[in-house]
Amino acid sequence: METEKMEPIRTIGKYSLMKVIGTGGFAEVYLAINTKTKEKVAIKIIKRKITEDSFLIQYIENELRMITRFDHPNIVKVQDIIYTPEEILIIMEYLPNGDLQSFVDTKTRTGQTDQIRIATEILEGINYLHKRGIAHRDIKPANIMFDEKMHPKIIDFGFCREKSALLNTCCGTQPLMAPEIVMGKTYDGLKADIWSYGVTIHIMAMLALPFEFQGYSQFIHDVKNNSIKMCIKATGVIGWLVKNSLAYNAEERASCDDLLNYIKTKTVAVAPQLTVPIVKRANTYTVLQPTSRIISKSPVVIRSRKIANPLLVKPQTPAPRPDQKIAY
Repeated sequence: METEKMEPIRTIGKYSLMKVIGTGGFAEVYLAINTKTKEKVAIKIIKRKITEDSFLIQYIENELRMITRFDHPNIVKVQDIIYTPEEILIIMEYLPNGDLQSFVDTKTRTGQTDQIRIATEILEGINYLHKRGIAHRDIKPANIMFDEKMHPKIIDFGFCREKSALLNTCCGTQPLMAPEIVMGKTYDGLKADIWSYGVTIHIMAMLALPFEFQGYSQFIHDVKNNSIKMCIKATGVIGWLVKNSLAYNAEERASCDDLLNYIKTKTVAVAPQLTVPIVKRANTYTVLQPTSRIISKSPVVIRSRKIANPLLVKPQTPAPRPDQKIAY
């Protein structure tokens, strides 16, 4: 194995840090080895000084409070959290097969069977959160990673909120944000997740957004005027899921239960069939950005219905990840 020939970068307790697999403005993610069990893990090391001097600390504290409570096969597992005077270390399961965004960036389309399986497993992870009254609020391809058996895992819980009341914080990633968020209304985080889910699985299936627009300003204008040009090309089970996830009126949007019940009537359980390898990239991870930067004013032109990355700044240019940050 490659890691067996490598010298550790540093050692923290029983963990030998082997190499950096993600970097960001306030944290780094390392591939590490548990020296007692020989298990590979991912360790996210957060610099206290940087986060305490910025708005990020509130989101990090929120994420730490949330992730230790989760136990679901389609949500990344946190094994331990270590606190030192200078750092916070989050020890997580290692997900070696990259993220869903890599499919988009490399124009890799999976077969219909795998599309349905992946869409179902992502939905089961979201449903687990929703049953506990928790909204993720940043469902997108970059926040779906894959384990060694190609099962999807939801990551990045900094924006998570418990549904104690309607929300009003503008957060998420354009153009995956639900209309009610873009319009600045109070919103139901669970309903907003469903919209983002619908956009995500359409991107997975068709390598394209389910609507057309020219630039973020055009997108915002269309949303506010209920004039989004829908372009849903997915068909079959995926098409039904997308259409029922993208109801403009949040009250008419399907719930996780609605979508899962439909899938059960149309499909049978299948094992992963994916044979095309995912391209793994060190910086497929993202973290939080200030609310004022969520709505980008930079013009974005999206003309083609089939593009390498639906969040392009220029044709054929991968979407910029804010400060190349991470959110394993």
